[in-house]
Amino acid sequence: MPSTLRLWFEFDSDGTGELFAEVASGKFSGTGSAWFDAQALFEFGETLASAYPLPSDTPLSLEGGYWAKSGAVIEQLHLGLRFYPIGSIGKVGCRVTLATPVHEGQDRPEAQSVVAVELNTNYEQLRTFAHSIEALAKGAIVEAVLQTEG
Repeated sequence: MPSTLRLWFEFDSDGTGELFAEVASGKFSGTGSAWFDAQALFEFGETLASAYPLPSDTPLSLEGGYWAKSGAVIEQLHLGLRFYPIGSIGKVGCRVTLATPVHEGQDRPEAQSVVAVELNTNYEQLRTFAHSIEALAKGAIVEAVLQTEG
């Protein structure tokens, strides 16, 4: 059964925007979003497109949500993508984590909805998807799609 990750980006007037993600894998699916700087999103796509081989010790990742005041640590992940090698034969893993926000003082932490799935892909599909992320960040396309076989 194919698994799919769809991304789309709604620009704000200040160079940022809300990145939306929808993932479906088997019986699991979910949607989520987080705010990103459009240039940082473009640079992530550039880095991902040229990463061969992917580092096994430090996965390439894109994370958004609520950050600590220092900006160094994410306190509440709402949209996370991690890319890493699987074995030594050219397979690539994409870990997608999506979660609803929890508003302090209003929501119970247990009320947060979270979905996390691994999509298995290869370097060619990854490179195509990475170039789509670049185009998405520039407003040249409306969505970036990674479709895999499991």
